[in-house]
Amino acid sequence: YKFNDLDGDGVRDEGEPTIPDWEEICLEADYFDDGSDEDLWDYLYDGESEACKATGEGGYASWDVPAGYGEYSLWEEIGPSGWFQTFPYGEEGYYVEVDDGDVYYEENDDGESLDVALFGNVQNSIRAFKFHDVDADGEYDSEDGEGPLEGWEICLYKGEAGELVSCELTDATGLVEWTGEGITDDTYHLDEEERAEEGWFHSAVIFEAGDDDWTDTDEGVAYFAVHSDARTPVVLFGNAQNALHILK
Repeated sequence: YKFNDLDGDGVRDEGEPTIPDWEEICLEADYFDDGSDEDLWDYLYDGESEACKATGEGGYASWDVPAGYGEYSLWEEIGPSGWFQTFPYGEEGYYVEVDDGDVYYEENDDGESLDVALFGNVQNSIRAFKFHDVDADGEYDSEDGEGPLEGWEICLYKGEAGELVSCELTDATGLVEWTGEGITDDTYHLDEEERAEEGWFHSAVIFEAGDDDWTDTDEGVAYFAVHSDARTPVVLFGNAQNALHILK
């Protein structure tokens, strides 16, 4: 079945919903032997080499297969623009073995055997995190007490022309996010506001958890691309504040 991997970690967590009406999950028979002369393709697929269907209520899709021993391949087609597969990772599917009514699922990339074939997907989003780089070292040192910055404006621009998508304020956790149909395959850049008059300066632009090698940075600006089959990186903006220390 299909589930919405909201945090994109490739694990079905509590509260993550299933995805009905996903077009589409496909099953293909690689080998079959029931001791008869019955034509497997006619039995399963009305003469077609594979059978594809949408997930139903609860995010499930199922197929009736004949008794006997069979080996099958199970995979999902790429879904709507802006979604990508998180499990099995990298557009992999499953090798499925059926033996006298017992069904075994195993990931194509030699993963562990499962009781049911899970497909996790997440809607691509663009996320930025703003933090106070207290020691101005260009790194996010959360264990040293460096925390989020709330109420800072970050603007998202799309395409080579740099069309403004919107400007948003970071929340109490330092995050700002763009998601939905407007986040399609394209190039983007994020630009954070200046607060030089208050003594703040840019100290870091960091990319995390992305799959795309095309990234670039400038002072307070992050450049990257969004692809429906790859995870968009999270952008961390670090800011430090000038301070005058006097020792007497």
